[in-house]
Amino acid sequence: MLLRKRTCLYVRSIAQLIRTAREKAGLTQSDLAKRIGTSQSVIARLESFNNTRIPSLNLLERIASVFRARLSISFEYPRAA
Repeated sequence: MLLRKRTCLYVRSIAQLIRTAREKAGLTQSDLAKRIGTSQSVIARLESFNNTRIPSLNLLERIASVFRARLSISFEYPRAA
């Protein structure tokens, strides 16, 4: 259950990042979809806070390239006491 809850938080963070970047670039969902070769409904689903699907790295990389950004994934380690 905890893993599912964390996954939802990650997906929501991704949704917010995509929406913020798209709006900052002045693009509609349709504009972004056309640039990455997908449909507007895929972008709408990605930006939805109710979305439970994890987007593929390939899709995230294509989105990042539209914004001339680099996709970055990191691990966070707990600090030793």
